Amino acid sequence: MTWPASVRDNLKPRTSHTPMIQPVSCPICAKVLAPTASDSACFPFCSIRCKQIDLSRWLDGKYAVVEDLSPDRLAMEFMEPEDLPPEE
Repeated sequence: MTWPASVRDNLKPRTSHTPMIQPVSCPICAKVLAPTASDSACFPFCSIRCKQIDLSRWLDGKYAVVEDLSPDRLAMEFMEPEDLPPEE
């Protein structure tokens, strides 16, 4: 049986120089964050400055969440939490 390349790559043994957990980097400046950075009030950013740059980009409309909203989905977005149908 021949495995697809994507599966074969995942089956390769890890070596000592292949980390199990990839380091997290700041989405603004790409600075690699310390493993304890997730406890920071700035996370996933490295600093308040990068966090504010990101907020500014959202407010300026440089970022957008693009999703088609059906009339049913739009109605659900404006419902009160107690009026939502139960999750399956």
